[in-house]
Amino acid sequence: MHEELLDQGKLVLAVHYAEWSLTSSLCVRTGPLTNPSVNRLMKEATIVPLYADRTSFSHEAQEAVQAVGRIAVPMTALYFPGERTAHLFPELLREPDFSKALKEIIARTE
Repeated sequence: MHEELLDQGKLVLAVHYAEWSLTSSLCVRTGPLTNPSVNRLMKEATIVPLYADRTSFSHEAQEAVQAVGRIAVPMTALYFPGERTAHLFPELLREPDFSKALKEIIARTE
């Protein structure tokens, strides 16, 4: 799915999480991705968020996480059009760090 969006010139934020993972549950439920100012920055940068619930194990899901160099969830990666390698964020997303990264991305794409 994210390949189609990249082909359309969109930036894609892939968020892989699982309910059994406390860290990933916190990131999705109460982390920076729920912050209105972060959401405004994402809209400004025209970033399309894609959430992938990995609560039920599948080999396909595990391969997607491992393809970017991680072995487990949570995994948050930003994909740029024309670049097939992803920018990985720390497993524990913090709002100040994430906002700073988004501002740098906006500056990069202008």
